[in-house]
Amino acid sequence: MIKHFIFKKMMKPKLEEWDEKFSSDEEKNNNFNISKMRHLFIIAILSSVAFSQLRLSVHANGKLYNKDIETGLSLNYDKVIFKQANIKSGIGAEYMLKVDSKDLSYTDLSSNSIYVFSRFVYEKKWASYLRFGFNDLKSNEINSSGVAIAFGADYKLNDNWHLELGYHISTIDDKSYTRPVLSIARHFKKKDD
Repeated sequence: MIKHFIFKKMMKPKLEEWDEKFSSDEEKNNNFNISKMRHLFIIAILSSVAFSQLRLSVHANGKLYNKDIETGLSLNYDKVIFKQANIKSGIGAEYMLKVDSKDLSYTDLSSNSIYVFSRFVYEKKWASYLRFGFNDLKSNEINSSGVAIAFGADYKLNDNWHLELGYHISTIDDKSYTRPVLSIARHFKKKDD
């Protein structure tokens, strides 16, 4: 037991030093991104009772600095804070999985944002949404923050599932990253809804 303790005390700093020395920056970034995704999924699962909506989005034909961006996925979370008969408002967050530009001038591009939103219900099945917030646009070539704007239409498939079609804009400096977005959203009802 004492030998094990002494060996552990002596070797632990050396093992940590070797790990630092021989692990690459890319490996560290990948581990960090996987860790962030795990935390996002754990938070989403644990808080499913407390939140209003979880959305999986596909964005296509995006443009950044006149460069075509590959098709990608993003996850959104919305929490309704204010609710009336035909309008719901609240806060939300979006995490975009990394994509590249088609000519590879931008690699590992992601646009993550936090926003406030309003959803306007027109009929039993149709609604529109508007989002405004801040985004963090990152890639291996750029790292900048700006404004996030999104608008679109929502079609209610049933009480829990909605289909959305929208247009999202992330601005940085005097340029923007624009993309059409198709989403499937899962609404979680509370007892008082």
